Amino acid sequence: MMDVIEYLNIPEKGKTNVKIAVKQICENLSADAKTKRVIEKSVASFYVKGVLNADVTGMWGVNNDDYLYAEILICRVTLKTDALLSQANELLNAVFQNPVIIVYDYDGRYAIGCAAKRKNKAEKNKSVIEKFYLTDTFAVDDLHKRLLSEITYDKRNLKDFYDNVCNICLAEQYVKLTGRIPETIDETIKAKSAAIRRLTIQKRELESNYNQADSMQEKMDIHMKIKQIEKQLGKIGR
Repeated sequence: MMDVIEYLNIPEKGKTNVKIAVKQICENLSADAKTKRVIEKSVASFYVKGVLNADVTGMWGVNNDDYLYAEILICRVTLKTDALLSQANELLNAVFQNPVIIVYDYDGRYAIGCAAKRKNKAEKNKSVIEKFYLTDTFAVDDLHKRLLSEITYDKRNLKDFYDNVCNICLAEQYVKLTGRIPETIDETIKAKSAAIRRLTIQKRELESNYNQADSMQEKMDIHMKIKQIEKQLGKIGR
């Protein structure tokens, strides 16, 4: 089985294999000892597997008053445990000024994490994280292969490329809920996923009520509500 890193199709010129010691990561992290222990408990190894820039990808870098997307790191983290994955993802993204795509591997399952960043105007060599992104853990099945194939190197610039990766992280939940790839992967995908989850729960509750209903009229009323929810789910899925 191919590694998720391979599905990212890192251009040959950008491939690397640099190990960063967990101790070094903790030393570079601006956090107290308790917080740093999250990394120590979670991370078995950390490798930089790729460096993306204009020369490697053919996509322009972005460097303006608000954003710096001149270089993107692709990293692979082997985990000791995924129990603290969300916390670990936030801490690891905070270590680097550059935007980072992190592939997590634990017991044959994977997750992808990243963070949208902007320039820190108060401290030159630091960035401000606007939002964290993290998929659920997943196996590399055909559906997730198709989702990963949406990570392409044909965007206008490196920021657009990175924004697309962030949206693909959000789309992973949609894929799990619906069993299909969304036609459009953009910033609206999170709201769509939340709506699908809510409507799916309502549908299950109605199906349970239908099975317990005594009268034919009650069953018909519940059946109509289920059909309305299915119609709404169909619209969201497009």
